[in-house]
Amino acid sequence: MISTFTKFKEGYHYNLNNKTGCHEWLKCVTTEGYGYIQYQYKQYKAHRLALILLGVNLKDFFVCHSCDNKRCVNPNHLFLGSHQDNMDDMRQKGRHRHGGNSLSLQDRREILDLINCKIYTQTQLADIYKVSQVTISNVKLGRTYQKV
Repeated sequence: MISTFTKFKEGYHYNLNNKTGCHEWLKCVTTEGYGYIQYQYKQYKAHRLALILLGVNLKDFFVCHSCDNKRCVNPNHLFLGSHQDNMDDMRQKGRHRHGGNSLSLQDRREILDLINCKIYTQTQLADIYKVSQVTISNVKLGRTYQKV
């Protein structure tokens, strides 16, 4: 008998990254970058569903990525933890944004220069700096960050 997880792996598209071992989700993705799927009339983040289909009880747990790849659905790259475990893992790996500030002072100065020169749109700058357009707008307006 074929397991539900085997059907999940075969029925949904992911790409095996031979370098990292990640099973990278290729279908729908949330705005945060996580794989997303509807299964039996419920909506799930794909990495959570991967563990659910293996019989793991996720109640009151976060599903964390040891590989830091939000699209990864490889159960060997996933572990359960509390909110605090997830925050500690993020800080330990240098992904903590210190209150949402993911741009350095130099980045903010460059962004302001590029905005003033009208070389790029805010959306294009957001793509370049891997932040949201709202973050770029906040830099421009001095809302989120100290003046540069």
